[in-house]
Amino acid sequence: MRTFAFALGLSALLVTGAEAESFTFVSKVTRGEELQFPDSAATPALAMTQKGTMTSTLADGSKTTGDVRSMVWTTGSADMQLGGLVEIKEPDGTWAISFNGRNAASGPQSGDGWGRLSGISGKYKGKTGAGSWSFSETGGVSTIDGSGHWDQ
Repeated sequence: MRTFAFALGLSALLVTGAEAESFTFVSKVTRGEELQFPDSAATPALAMTQKGTMTSTLADGSKTTGDVRSMVWTTGSADMQLGGLVEIKEPDGTWAISFNGRNAASGPQSGDGWGRLSGISGKYKGKTGAGSWSFSETGGVSTIDGSGHWDQ
């Protein structure tokens, strides 16, 4: 019985892996409104809005472009932890990212992020996934370069 359960679990894992949809993405967003203040350690805490576009490339080479809007915040701690929410509206549906990240030791102009993908409408409705990326900022414009996958 254990062998059957293991084989059944393995086959479910293989089917799930086969159905996963991988993609890469590049996004450019511009800073909007900001709130900034020192926390108890006198390290600035920051919350800001961003808007821009994202181009996703699927494993088959097809591309789609969508509008991005996000809210990003730091904890104000010396290690510059980040959190945020991102909404991506594409012609075929809308999806979102709830994320965490960390600024690079060199400062808040670059770092890495990772998060959970949630389908909201259209072809994404009911889907979930994960993604990770690196970002850099110059002159108030951030470039985000990453990859993700949809589990279902």
